[in-house]
Parts: sequence; C-alpha cells; structure tokens
Amino acid sequence: MPDTFEKQILRSVTKRVARKAEKIAQEKLSTRLGEQNIILDFGHNFTIGRDGSTISFNTSYEGVKGEQRERVRGYSYKNKNGKTVNVKGHNRVNKDKHSFKTENGDFITSDEIPNEVFVEVFTEAVQEALADAFQNLKL
Repeated sequence: MPDTFEKQILRSVTKRVARKAEKIAQEKLSTRLGEQNIILDFGHNFTIGRDGSTISFNTSYEGVKGEQRERVRGYSYKNKNGKTVNVKGHNRVNKDKHSFKTENGDFITSDEIPNEVFVEVFTEAVQEALADAFQNLKL
C-alpha cells in the first residue's frame, strides 16, 4: 500500500521532532549541569496504524560525572532539643552529584537526573522540536 500524503507528513515531522528533541534536551541538560556532564542515549519508535499514529521515546543515561562547586549561604535551624544552630556560609563540592532546582523551588542533590527535572526538560525539548518541525516542513 503506497504511503498517503498524511503518512508522508507524519513521517517527516516525527523524524525531525525526534532528532531535534534529542539535541535540545542534551543542550538544556548540559546548560543545567555546567562543568559536569551526562551522556544521554535516545531511541524513538514511530508507528502509523489505521487508528492513527504514535511516537514514543525511550531514554536512558549514565549518572552525573564531574564536580559541582556551589556556595551555600549561612542559615539557622532548630535541632531536636530545640536549640538554635547557626551554620556559616561555605562552599560545597558535589562529586559525581548535582544539586537540581525543581519547578516548585525545591533542591534535590542526586547522582542522576530527578524524574521531575528530566520530564520538564524533555517536555520543553519536544515542544520546541515540534514547533521547528512544522515551521520547516519539507515534503
């Protein structure tokens, strides 16, 4: 069965989206990680069926590598005995770990990308890739 015009459009768009999203996601994560790095491995599957089309992304990555140096501001807290403890500002080095800021403002220090951070970055990457694919559609 020859490809229909719609299938040609979908195939062209999804191929472009998948490749562009991978590149954008890698760039966004590299920007967040600064001196540290992470290697992403992407795969995608595109299927055209009678019920419509689907595209799925499979992603895996190695842990964060390198050192992150960050300045920690001074702060105070109460310990379990109710005594106030003052902590002076200092520098912290995270070896093979990174301190990620989430959308709600929390910080997570981890040796891998937290799911919520990855979903945020990859969603933005796919949205940007989709916009680019339709803008530069070639048939």
